Amino acid sequence: MKRKIFASALIIIACSSSHAESTQQSGVYLYPHLSFNISDDWYGLSPDDSFGWGLGLGYQFENNWAAEFSYDSNDTDPRVETEILELNSVYRFTSDSNWQPILLAGIGHTKQKTNTITADGTAANLGGGIEYIFSDLISLRADVRGLYEIDDSQLDYMATVGFNLMFGGNRKSVDLDHDGVSDSQDNCPNTPMGTPVDATGCALDTDKDGVVDYKDQCANTPAGAKVDTAGCALDTDND
Repeated sequence: MKRKIFASALIIIACSSSHAESTQQSGVYLYPHLSFNISDDWYGLSPDDSFGWGLGLGYQFENNWAAEFSYDSNDTDPRVETEILELNSVYRFTSDSNWQPILLAGIGHTKQKTNTITADGTAANLGGGIEYIFSDLISLRADVRGLYEIDDSQLDYMATVGFNLMFGGNRKSVDLDHDGVSDSQDNCPNTPMGTPVDATGCALDTDKDGVVDYKDQCANTPAGAKVDTAGCALDTDND
């Protein structure tokens, strides 16, 4: 059942990612993470589902692609110790929100050992996940991947969760209202599409009457004139 859940998660992530689009700025990043592992039978053993830890080091290119090297260690099953080295290609999508789907694929080296057996092998992996961008430099990441150990025809699954920490470059800032001012600098984050804005992301008020231009029906009222909610001068003497 757990294997079916992991496989279903990979399919759902892949399907949802096809509707997103993105660009990325380059930078080096670290991915410290915790992992949960489901292992296939191995030399007559049925290893317990277990937790581990890992560290990824990646480089995000100026397009959507990144190259990532990772190391994972898992020894919470006292019978079997596992180490995994992977070199992955990572493809990052970006939607119009802070959520960012990712896909990854690559090849690596696994080492499993007990008190009496040590086995090394080559593994291919395929997976997907999601990131939540907190800022230009920090995002929360979770992914699920299947690892096929080629030498032993063994299929394992691993889920990871951790933080992406960017160095040496910035991730493209999110601009949900598409006004050209990133959300982190936007004092008016919900301006209508196409509305001219100032450097703080707020709609312009050319005649300084307190009514922004896209709502102002009288765009050139004299300075200091009292206006109504439509931006037109008040008729105080009703003439």
